[in-house]
This record gives sequence, structure tokens and C-alpha cells, in this order.
Amino acid sequence: MEHQGQFRVTGVVLYRKDLSPTLRTLYVWCREKGAFWVFSPGSGRGKIGRAFTEPLVWGTFHLYRSTRGTYLKAMDLREDFWELRRSPLRVREALQWGGLLKKNLLPEHPEDELLRVFYWSLVLLREGAPILPLRWRFFWKWLSLWGQAPDLWRCENCGRPLEGEDVYLHPQKGGLFCSACTPLPGEFQKAESVLRELRRAVMLSRSDFSGSSFDLESWQWEQRTHLLEELLGDRC
Repeated sequence: MEHQGQFRVTGVVLYRKDLSPTLRTLYVWCREKGAFWVFSPGSGRGKIGRAFTEPLVWGTFHLYRSTRGTYLKAMDLREDFWELRRSPLRVREALQWGGLLKKNLLPEHPEDELLRVFYWSLVLLREGAPILPLRWRFFWKWLSLWGQAPDLWRCENCGRPLEGEDVYLHPQKGGLFCSACTPLPGEFQKAESVLRELRRAVMLSRSDFSGSSFDLESWQWEQRTHLLEELLGDRC
């Protein structure tokens, strides 16, 4: 990060906290700079409206760093995702993603690829994509960038390619397994159709995903996604 002086960065507000009627602190996540705290004095007046400093707002931040902290001087709005706020379910989903990012991101450590994944996942959420498959897609891509996502192409235990009907899952384990690694059949479930849909969710292009339907039941998406959330929770 810069020492003292003025600079500009592009990114998103992940979190805000009101310290007084005219002073907010913002946790912003920016390209090439990572996530860090910013003071926003005078929010609601002048160049910085309160709507510009809400979570999920993207833009170019004009900042000044002094010995006392980093201050927001002005902002050029790029995208506010205000349409999400018309749907309590979708805005809640987006805010939960932002909350997990806030807990897991290392301060001032750039994560530009993940920043792009977050942005395009919000775009899909705004476009009306199915929430549960999209949640799986976002978390899996996130964990994949960090080298922690369950392998969808090889057995979790032995590394053998997963092909045809020789695919099994365990309700409490994140990966998938071949028949040779399932010694207790009662504890594992056949997962050919599950694997097919999990792969579709992460491999479809954004344009194809937005209009797609998926065959898994809600509880199946929630079960698989919960295991990803546990992996993220272990990092907190």
C-alpha cells in the first residue's frame, strides 16, 4: 500500500459501520491492493452520498492516506447492484457472500481473480440465476482459486478419474469417491447424477448459466454447499 498522500483504487465496499451520523468506516476490497479499512467522513453530504458507501457498491475510490488512517475523498460510481435490493432473498445472499469474504480475506493482500469471480457472481444473481446452484458455483470457484475445492474429476482418496457410474459421495465429506475407496457401501451414496450437475454448475459460461435449470433437489445443493462453507469457516 501507499505511504502518505493521495491515490485511486477500483473495487467494492464489503462492509460499512456508522461511527456517527456523519462518519462511516468502510471495508473496501480493491484491485491490486486487497482489502482494507477506510474512513468516510461526511457520508451523505457533498461528493459522497450515503448510497455510494453501502455494501456491494463498486467504483473508483479517491483516497488520502495519512499517519492517522486512510480517508475517502470522493468516489466515481461504477455499479451499485441496487436491483438486488428489490429481492430480500437475493440481497441477503449477496451480503452473506460479502460477509464471508470479509472474514476470510487477508488484509492488503491482492485477490484480483477472486474479485472478478465475486463481481460476475453478483451479475448472475442480479440476472435471476438459480440461487442454490449459483452459491455452489461461487464457493467452489473461490476455493478452487485457493487450492481447496473438492476435486470433481478425480477420487478424493486415490486420485483415480471419476467416470460413468463409478462415483460415490459421503454426506459428511466434501469430495467424491470411486468404488475402490468406498469400503462401507452403507455410508456412501451413488452420485453420478449429482456429479454431473455439480460439474455443469461450475463449467457453464456465464451466459449459459443464467438461463439454465438444474436437476438436483434443494437439499442436495444445500448439503454439498454446506461442506464448502465449512472449508471456508475453517480459515476464519
